[in-house]
Amino acid sequence: MAARPAIIEPDRIGYDESSAQPAGSSRAPSNVSVAQSFGTQVRNAQMRAQNRPASLHRVHTLRPRPPQIPLWLRQLVLLQRGSSIAALTMGGLALLAYSWSVHSQRAWTQAYTQLSDLRRDEPQLMRTNEVLKEHLAQQAEAKSSGLIEPTAANILYLEPEALRPDRVLPPAEPPAPLEAPLGY
Repeated sequence: MAARPAIIEPDRIGYDESSAQPAGSSRAPSNVSVAQSFGTQVRNAQMRAQNRPASLHRVHTLRPRPPQIPLWLRQLVLLQRGSSIAALTMGGLALLAYSWSVHSQRAWTQAYTQLSDLRRDEPQLMRTNEVLKEHLAQQAEAKSSGLIEPTAANILYLEPEALRPDRVLPPAEPPAPLEAPLGY
C-alpha cells in the first residue's frame, strides 16, 4: 500500500518583507540573495513549528474519494456481468450438447455398421452351418466310423446311486487370538 501524502502546515511561509529592496531601488534582487532569504524563512518557520505545542500542529491526510458512479451506470455494469456469465454458461452448454450429439452419432454409426455386417454375413454363416451338419451326418452313416445304430439291445440303463449320508465334520477349533499391538 502506498504511503498517503500528508500536508504539514506549521506556519504560512511567505516572503519576508524585511529582506525586500527599498522602494526607490531599481535594481532587481539577485538569485543568491533571494535563495538566502527563502532559506532563512524556511529555517525560521521550522524553528517556530518546533517551539509550538504538539496540539497546534495540523496534519491533514489526503484520502482519495471514490468517484461517484450514477445508479443507472452501476445497474448497467451489473447487467453486463450477469449477461456475460449467462453467455459463458450457454456457450458451455452448447459445447456439451454438441459433443454429446457427435458422440451419439458416432456410436450409432458404429452399431449400424456392425448390424449391416452381421446381416451381410448371416446367409453365409447359415450355409456353413448346414454344410457342417450334413458332413457330420454323412460321417455318422459311414460304416467305417465305428458308430452303431441305437437299439433296445445296446442301450445301457444305469440305476441311480443310493444317497450318501452327510459327512459330519468335527467342530473346528477356534483360532488363537492374534497378538495385536496396543498402539501404533
